[in-house]
Amino acid sequence: MAENNQEGEQLLEVTGRPRYASTNSIEDLREPQNAEAPISVEEWLPAGLQIYAAKFRENGFENTTFISMLTERDLKEFEMENNSARRNLLRMIQSLPESTIPVDITRNTTTCNWLKAIGLSDYERNFNSREEKTVGDLVDLKPSETYIKENFDIQKKGHIRKFLEALEHFPTGGTIHMIPIGVGFLAIIFSIMIVNWAHLRFEKTITEIIVFIILIIVILIGLICLCIQGIFHPKKYSVKNYQKKSLHISFFEIKLFALYFFGSCYIYHSALHAYMHCSSGHVLGVIFNGLTICYVFFLFVYFSSNYNLTYEKTPKCLVLAIIVSNICLWMDTIFSELMDLSKPKNDQNVSSVENITLSVATAEDLIEKTDPFLLPATIEFFLITIDVLFSKKENVQEGISSTKINTCRCTTLLHSLSQLLIFILCFTLFSFTFSVVVTNPEKKSYQSIFLTYDILQLILKIIALILISFICINKFLKKATFKFSASSNILLISYFGNIVFHVLYLFALFHGEVIISIILFADNIISIFMGGFQVYVILGFNSKNFVQQTKCIHFICCLVGMINLGLWISDSIGEENRPVFSFVLSKVYGQFIWKVINKLILPLTIFFRFHIGVHFLDLYWERHLLPRQSR
Repeated sequence: MAENNQEGEQLLEVTGRPRYASTNSIEDLREPQNAEAPISVEEWLPAGLQIYAAKFRENGFENTTFISMLTERDLKEFEMENNSARRNLLRMIQSLPESTIPVDITRNTTTCNWLKAIGLSDYERNFNSREEKTVGDLVDLKPSETYIKENFDIQKKGHIRKFLEALEHFPTGGTIHMIPIGVGFLAIIFSIMIVNWAHLRFEKTITEIIVFIILIIVILIGLICLCIQGIFHPKKYSVKNYQKKSLHISFFEIKLFALYFFGSCYIYHSALHAYMHCSSGHVLGVIFNGLTICYVFFLFVYFSSNYNLTYEKTPKCLVLAIIVSNICLWMDTIFSELMDLSKPKNDQNVSSVENITLSVATAEDLIEKTDPFLLPATIEFFLITIDVLFSKKENVQEGISSTKINTCRCTTLLHSLSQLLIFILCFTLFSFTFSVVVTNPEKKSYQSIFLTYDILQLILKIIALILISFICINKFLKKATFKFSASSNILLISYFGNIVFHVLYLFALFHGEVIISIILFADNIISIFMGGFQVYVILGFNSKNFVQQTKCIHFICCLVGMINLGLWISDSIGEENRPVFSFVLSKVYGQFIWKVINKLILPLTIFFRFHIGVHFLDLYWERHLLPRQSR
């Protein structure tokens, strides 16, 4: 203990005193005297921390160009156990100027010149026999960390990180011109759906046929692109990585599992509609739903087979096809629910009525009973697919070894009891909701029973608001900056739907009973604040200049994540069946607006719970379950 204190005092004496500085003022120590020339790690490190210089060099952080990319996790991997020294080094790292790419470096710059510009000229010989001759070739390649190690023979962490960071400065080739193509195509489809809805110039059957034909073409394009990817860009596994795959758990795998689950629900949803169309002789409806099932299945195959590749060069057309196909399917789901596009039409022909009486009625009954559960899952599938698609591009699938998980998951009794309490509350809410919804077909008969549901939800939301407020008051979020990513944009879209849902709910409550209105008023107000705080924290944790926080903060993330997933499950099966939602909202806003809320806004709100819950649990696992040498 005495030795540790003595070491701490010695470190404090030299903290913030890099060897290139000749002043005692900490403000003067933040940047090198010559900002253009990188400072070697031996010069930069304080005298009391010179023992770590070898570790820095061994991992590829030999000068300030690379040191500026270090995180607290890296310092722990260097076995720097002294907290005060680590904190002071982090402050010094954050004060270093961000690395920039010279303006004369473009996509057409040769690979060798680019390597010199980013301080990796030692690897020029590794690229002499490579096909990638320019920076643009590397950008389009989108190499993963494993690919860089195996094909470019760059092994040091700092050098790999610098390599990937430098590539991020360049836009992906072909992306800009594809954006207006994709958006324009979607706008045309959306417009045709509205024309079909309004019956402006054509008969309803004609516009319906046009919509189905366009949707079939879009799905076929998506299927063809997936097949071409599988045929002409076969996967190339590394045996080493393939053997390790079964030992890894990651945030990406959690998203992938969610994609499989929601996709399976969508397959079942499409199968029911295909059965209904088949019974009524609606050929285009059968073809469309059959192709949709194939498309979802091929997406499963694509994501599972391309998950752990050592080489991945996804064509831009495939990315565009998946995005456009998913958005078109989403629009079809929404419009189908709002205007009964997917239902067979009865032309008041006697033979037609006899034809559809039994089988179609059975299919419609199944759809009506399962839609409250399947529709949110279909919306979630479209969003999570795009999220996973871009998560692969951002290389977030960093695995953790299940054999090296820290055994001290909950070392204190308070942590264990807190998790147990939250789990009991969430399970009680789920059990109550499930039993009421399943055993009570008459919605009007259990308005008072759902008061318990509302109270349980309110309790969980109050707990979550208190916990998330504790994180928000910490100073580390004040310097956070927004980091653009597909995941953050999906989060913001679902957050937008969440706010709209609760605001519309609030205005409708003035027409309800006093006691229920007071409870639900508090519930929706808390939900609005809770959602905003949670998005703020998630974006802050994902910020580029985020610094790791204490275990307490991350344990709170665990509790908030559990609460959100509990609310997600209960909302998925119970929200649409709430008497206030089913009757009051439809009475206040009318059938059309109520259908929009029910079929579009509510699924976004439910997905928001899931997305937030998984994010918070990932933040907890990252701090408590990851071994020191991972991620």
